[in-house]
Amino acid sequence: GREKRYDRGSGDENYVIANQRARWCGNPLLPFHMVSFSVLRGPLGGDCHVAALLAMTGIMKENPMIELLKAVLFGIVEGITEWLPVSSTGHLILLNEFITLNMSEEFQSMFDVVIQLGAILAVIVLFFHKLNPFAPNKTAGEKKDTWSLWFKVCAAILPSGIVGVLFDDWMDAHLHNGIVVSLALILYGIAFILVERRNQGKHLKQINDVHDITYKTAILIGLFQCLSLVPGTSRSGSTIL
Repeated sequence: GREKRYDRGSGDENYVIANQRARWCGNPLLPFHMVSFSVLRGPLGGDCHVAALLAMTGIMKENPMIELLKAVLFGIVEGITEWLPVSSTGHLILLNEFITLNMSEEFQSMFDVVIQLGAILAVIVLFFHKLNPFAPNKTAGEKKDTWSLWFKVCAAILPSGIVGVLFDDWMDAHLHNGIVVSLALILYGIAFILVERRNQGKHLKQINDVHDITYKTAILIGLFQCLSLVPGTSRSGSTIL
């Protein structure tokens, strides 16, 4: 490590910083360096180690309130787009092209996932009774239907789960950028218009209850949701198509 000698006051009190190490910790709101000091006190002998957390670089050089406001803006965009047949992840990637959060790449990846926790919790709260097979006020038939729904959900997530595990690193490296997102948003916007016009006035078979979904339909939905692994493609949008 770097060694510096400081003279403080009078006498032989020489302070030596013997081992100075800094490690970036990736917190977007309070990044810090961990600095360890080895202090030698001249004629007094002995040494002691002092651990200090210093907010010396990164965001703290700027205004931390600005970073908070950026995070809030990302949350607003996520909250609005999550419930529409447009890609919430794609919009976050586009927003990041214009407003960049000062964080490490690893933390950015985690942030993009965790920011969706609010929408997930909202779904759990709103549909908890429907999704809970152990609800005491459900009849035996209702509990059976609930378990059947869960099995169909598991069948539907298998295709995207397999593709995601196999190609996750490749997609992160080649598809997570503004150009791919923009093209996907335009492409699926056109696809929505064409499909709506094609089916206008036609009497198509509709599913009005989740319990009417067959395992074949569940797997077909799962296959279409593989398209949503491409940033800019909406999960609900691909299901609607």
